[in-house]
Amino acid sequence: MSQTAIEFQNVTKQFDNAALPSVDQVSLTIEEGEFITILGSSGSGKTTLLKMVNRLYEPTGGKIFLFGEDISTVDVVKVRRRIGYVIQQIGLFPHMTILDNILLGPTKAQKRDSKEVKEMAVALLKRVGLEEKKDAYPRQLSGGQKQRVAIVRSLCMNPEIMLFDEVTAALDPEMVREVLDVMLELAKQGMTMAIVTHEMQFAKAVADRVIFIDEGRIVEENTPKEFFEHPQTERAKKFLNMFNFEEMKKDEEI
Repeated sequence: MSQTAIEFQNVTKQFDNAALPSVDQVSLTIEEGEFITILGSSGSGKTTLLKMVNRLYEPTGGKIFLFGEDISTVDVVKVRRRIGYVIQQIGLFPHMTILDNILLGPTKAQKRDSKEVKEMAVALLKRVGLEEKKDAYPRQLSGGQKQRVAIVRSLCMNPEIMLFDEVTAALDPEMVREVLDVMLELAKQGMTMAIVTHEMQFAKAVADRVIFIDEGRIVEENTPKEFFEHPQTERAKKFLNMFNFEEMKKDEEI
């Protein structure tokens, strides 16, 4: 029987000098092995929500639990070791090879055996189609390849949960597919994942649940089929109409 991986209990985040909270009294559970997609307009609080799980931001109200533990009572390093966090800004060290970039965290931060980690890294690079790039440098890779390396780097830390924040936002369409394929593979393997994305078709096809956030609050929460085909709120309908219009514009440009 699966357990609750992440739980938000009435969580609020109010930034200094902001008139309204970025996240406003959010309560949400994510079960172990579940794949949830968080949707919403820019500035709706999606990224802030993820950053609080990884303790990059601290809530101003409420509690967040990781496998039943209140994360505010746990050492921040221990929290982050359990979570893989992949963002749009990849942050690979330019002077290090791809393999050395991947090995850095497990060998330095986790003090793991370099031979064991190297074997794992090469196997993961092979899985994402980049084994031949292990001795290359970041400048020699495309944007899609760099994002796949960033995912491998996180997976090498043996996380129990993966968080993805707009990882495809700056990529060309063919590179987007490369990255989404890796995420799809992780979903099939039962990795617990929370994803902030604008890739609606991917969310519709793959997610277990869609969370729609507006002005820091969860406005709607449903299966992808129900959310995309029968949105319950006017705000969700407006959001989806805007998305459909953007898709039509792309098709016309093609």
